[in-house]
Amino acid sequence: MKIGPNRKSRVRMARVLRTGLYVAYALPRLQGLYDAVNIKLDKCGGFTEALALANEARRLRFEIMVGNMCGTSLAMAPAFLVAQGARWADLDGPLLQSGDRDHAMKYEGGTVSPPSAELWR
Repeated sequence: MKIGPNRKSRVRMARVLRTGLYVAYALPRLQGLYDAVNIKLDKCGGFTEALALANEARRLRFEIMVGNMCGTSLAMAPAFLVAQGARWADLDGPLLQSGDRDHAMKYEGGTVSPPSAELWR
């Protein structure tokens, strides 16, 4: 179908729950209300609950976004792992800091590299 000035296009936008998702057991109540969930490790309590949220979201066929609260590379490293298989990843927190940790994650051209083992030392 040709789209022009006299034709209306229909674009489906995902309904994403941006904030307020803290525990995996809440996900079933969100079915039909949202298409995707945004998992932020700072809000859900950390890596373990974020993994539980991601697994439950996949099981319930939600799309996944992994976000951040503007932390350093030390906060982005576990989020990077949770983001594997996510549709969207917003892990640019270290870029918004005036400085980052030693052995920081590398960002280049819209891509972030996996964390090095030295980041944890």
